[in-house]
Amino acid sequence: MNALDKTSISARHTSVSSLLAAFILIPLLCGSCDKSKPSSKIDTDELMRLVTWRGDGKDLSAELGTFYRDIRLRYNERQFDELEIIAQGIRDQDLKFSNGEWKIEHFYGTFTCRDDEPESMWQLHDKIHSEWIAKFPESITAKVAHARFMMEYAWHARGSDYIDKVDEKNLTLFKERLTKADQILDGCVNQRTECPMWSLTRMKVALGLGAKPADFDKLFRQAKADEPKFFPYDTLRAYYLLPRWYGSEGDWEKAALDEIFLVLLFPGKIVENPLTVGIFSARWSA
Repeated sequence: MNALDKTSISARHTSVSSLLAAFILIPLLCGSCDKSKPSSKIDTDELMRLVTWRGDGKDLSAELGTFYRDIRLRYNERQFDELEIIAQGIRDQDLKFSNGEWKIEHFYGTFTCRDDEPESMWQLHDKIHSEWIAKFPESITAKVAHARFMMEYAWHARGSDYIDKVDEKNLTLFKERLTKADQILDGCVNQRTECPMWSLTRMKVALGLGAKPADFDKLFRQAKADEPKFFPYDTLRAYYLLPRWYGSEGDWEKAALDEIFLVLLFPGKIVENPLTVGIFSARWSA
């Protein structure tokens, strides 16, 4: 059974805090997506302060909100050169928020287009991503961002209804857009180790396209080999193994325990906390 036969679960699989920030900030910011600001001299020191700033953990919403606002405004204004510097700085330092979530995952999350936006806005986002790649044709950041957009655009067409309520036209769009996302990632596969979000996006696209368990597990193992501490891989794998998708009862729990066992055998080499996999996986079991 593939993703086209599944029920009303979306594969975009965004974290709770990411969703909160998106719902608060994107409606305020998205309206300016069509406004371009002329490039000025880049203040690299200021960008690095933005990249490395971290709250005290007492007000996570403010910490996330500041990050989302500053990144999204640069995207709306097509400040691609600054986005490139910020993304590289985040990756170079493996930066996280005060709650332990990876900043690079949220970086890409700031570009999200709301489901209730008109088709013209989705097309505008596609245009912005194309302009980004045109300016930085070798950029892994631009390519992953475009692939993620196409993945979200696919689910926008399909919606979250049961399969028998989705018309054939939208199912066709769903498959076409996911396939395009897959092709974008194929085109930069040799750069996959430059950004952990390449593999996470590839896994999400594979879920939507109905990847067989053995093929999905191969993607997961490759991703973990490239970046062992990037726990969003484990979270998505647990999601894939839920009975509502491609697993059976107990599959995700067994997978989580297996990963925790590896953490205990190789402390500090897999994830920072032996319970991380279980905790982040468990939130999808409800």
